[in-house]
Amino acid sequence: LTQPAMFNELQALLEDVTEPEPDIHTTHANPPPPPQRQSATPTNTTVNATNNSTAESEHLNRQAQNLTVLRNSQTAHAQQETLTSYLDLIEMSLLEQVRQKSELYFRETARFQELKGLVATSVEEVSGLKEQLVTIREENVDVEEVPRMDGVRGDLGRLDG
Repeated sequence: LTQPAMFNELQALLEDVTEPEPDIHTTHANPPPPPQRQSATPTNTTVNATNNSTAESEHLNRQAQNLTVLRNSQTAHAQQETLTSYLDLIEMSLLEQVRQKSELYFRETARFQELKGLVATSVEEVSGLKEQLVTIREENVDVEEVPRMDGVRGDLGRLDG
């Protein structure tokens, strides 16, 4: 079954399960027998036939009630089994999605840690380069000072020589 079809069937099952079961005692109860008119001279045969007919009717009614209860029980059990199997499928699907997402999460977390390390290393390198640049600036002469220092060197060369 596809997920939407499974969802629709699951919803229908839930509606069936949540509907209250009819009361078997009120739904299938026999109406009281109509009052019988007695003849002026009742016979034993008529009374016995009526008693036998009522007893058979009650017996058949009890059997029908038992059969209805048994069918309802079997239907409820089958619906419960179907519902359980659908819930198992949903649980397995959710677990698979969690597994996939957690793998992705841990992979991205590892990549983030790696990136954090690269950023820290880059910051250290940039700090080191800044220090080197300061040292180079301290050890070297400004470009504007070059002509003046060239004159001073020439003066020193004349004094030595």
